[in-house]
Amino acid sequence: MLAVLSLTFNWGIPRRLADMNPTEKVPRLRRPRDLPPANPPWTDHELAVVLKAAPMELAVAVALGAYTGLREGDVIALPLTAIDGGVIEWRQAKTGDPVYIPVHRDLAPYIRAARTLKQRKATTVVIGQRGLPFTAAGFRARFFKLIRDLRASGKLARPLTFHGLRHTVATRLADAGADDTTIQAILGHAT
Repeated sequence: MLAVLSLTFNWGIPRRLADMNPTEKVPRLRRPRDLPPANPPWTDHELAVVLKAAPMELAVAVALGAYTGLREGDVIALPLTAIDGGVIEWRQAKTGDPVYIPVHRDLAPYIRAARTLKQRKATTVVIGQRGLPFTAAGFRARFFKLIRDLRASGKLARPLTFHGLRHTVATRLADAGADDTTIQAILGHAT
């Protein structure tokens, strides 16, 4: 909340809508050390469970996140035209930076399935049940309902987030020996 308020006041000062930023002197709260990490990487087992249980429109989104490291917003906005042959070429919404990601062999079947979904009315890779693009809220509602249902049935032991898939990709790349520059380029990080 403080970050949003601070940005708002800092935006307003040069426009003479605010005289100062009152949030500058408010101390930031630290995350308690005894809490589990936020957005932890997914295990291979967790990914397999979610992909098996998800309807195809959600499985495509999860596979894209798991094998590309794209952010949730980029996954649901990704047009079919961004995938040419074996490469995903996309400009990130958050940073505006281009990313070029090879299509992983385990992702390719999901891309093929997405292209052939009968209810397709949209040009995005990921579509909802009615064939239209997901809204951000609609996607989150479906995704988190799936995760809750899998936890309730005992198939998942811990809560998972879509952003955790970015951490999964970064962890797998590091484990495979990728250097920091390569990981930065694939995930679109400035540092």
